[in-house]
Amino acid sequence: MTGAVDRATPGLHGNADMFGHLLAVHARLAVIAMLAMAAACAPRAGPVAPPVKPAYPQFPFPTVTEDLARTSGRLATDHERAWTLLQSGRADEAARDFERVLSRESAFYPAEAGLGFTELAQKQAASALQRFDGALARAPSYAPALLGRAETLLMLKRDGDALAAYEAVLAADPSLTDVRERIEVIRFRAVQADVGAAEQARQRGDLEQSRAYYQRAITASPESGFLYRDLARVEGELGNADEALTHVERAVALDPNDASSHQVLGQLQEQRGDVDAALTAYRRASELDPTLDVAPRITALETRAELARLPAAYRAIPGAVAVARGDLAAMFGIRLAPVIEAASKATVLVTDTRQHWAESWIQGVAQSGVMDVYANHTFQPDVRLTRGELATAASRVLALLGKRAPTLTTSWDRARSSFADIGPTHLLYEDASQAVAAGVMRVGQDRTFAPSQTVSGGEAVAAVERLAQLAEQAGMDTSGPRVDER
Repeated sequence: MTGAVDRATPGLHGNADMFGHLLAVHARLAVIAMLAMAAACAPRAGPVAPPVKPAYPQFPFPTVTEDLARTSGRLATDHERAWTLLQSGRADEAARDFERVLSRESAFYPAEAGLGFTELAQKQAASALQRFDGALARAPSYAPALLGRAETLLMLKRDGDALAAYEAVLAADPSLTDVRERIEVIRFRAVQADVGAAEQARQRGDLEQSRAYYQRAITASPESGFLYRDLARVEGELGNADEALTHVERAVALDPNDASSHQVLGQLQEQRGDVDAALTAYRRASELDPTLDVAPRITALETRAELARLPAAYRAIPGAVAVARGDLAAMFGIRLAPVIEAASKATVLVTDTRQHWAESWIQGVAQSGVMDVYANHTFQPDVRLTRGELATAASRVLALLGKRAPTLTTSWDRARSSFADIGPTHLLYEDASQAVAAGVMRVGQDRTFAPSQTVSGGEAVAAVERLAQLAEQAGMDTSGPRVDER
């Protein structure tokens, strides 16, 4: 009996092992079933309602290309959900969703760009730049990443790099017209900065640096006329007249109505000695902007132009060692024209001036009585002028001025000067006294008047200019060409 039990014992033990194994299997299946049910019951990330007003309307959606969409499955949907979160102002949640997308497919570059925009939204420019660069490493012409990179560079105040990045955006997608405006804004800002730096460099005398700034500004904005105008000023100060003229002519061509450009053109033409061209430029500048201070230059150049049309003999008077009677008559007729014309006219016969360059002025001066014709009806225009003759002519002009403005005569009327060589009884004493008292002539250091001494060109010019000054004080216009005008 005992033996039978012992033989059955192994069988009983085997059945127990099998039963335990079955229990373990059922337990595992139950766990799996429970996990499956839990997974089935777990809430799936649902769609996010799009915001009424996007939080970042300036950010472009990182589009998913058709090729990516075909192979990405649910990634594109999750990517769109993350973008909606960002535009709802939930940048942190959006970043987590974009990262989940990338964790499932690292080559899904739209999500990389999306992460860049979440960083940009949180003002994390350095991190954003890395994200955009990562997306562009996989798709170099991906416009959303290019635009994000440009925006990031702008935030980093790297305007030069930002400008190049925006231009790359436009090359990748010409339909992004807003980018053109961005480019223009950056260019304008860069030009402003360069112009300010150029002017500062110019003020401190660093003309080479000033020129470099203007040249860089022109590279950024080649159609801005004022840049060429200001560069012309700098080139002119550097002594580069030809370059300056080229630049200002370009300025005028780009902006014909810029008065300052015409003013600079006038200055440069005047420096080159082209009086007519300078006058044309100055007059145009004055027409465009009457407040510009160009009237004095116009007057001076008109006088120079008028002088240039006068005989060479007249223009040579200032340098003459000794002037002739005809020279003085010409100076009176030109510089004191209103005085001579206002004097009483008398018919005078002059027989020796028909071939003389100053004939017309000699005739007028002789008729006014300011200078005498000799008894034989000759004027003798080539005879050297003496100081005594100059004093007589000057005193007669002073008398004419006194009739027009009597108060002027107090400085010379009845003057009694003291000379070492002529006394009150001398024939020329009164004329000499008045000429000296009026500041028209001077005496020597030894107090001599020297009436028979010849008159130099410089002395004659000084005398006539003083008379012209007095005529102006008497209310007469003596704006004719100065013989010493340059």
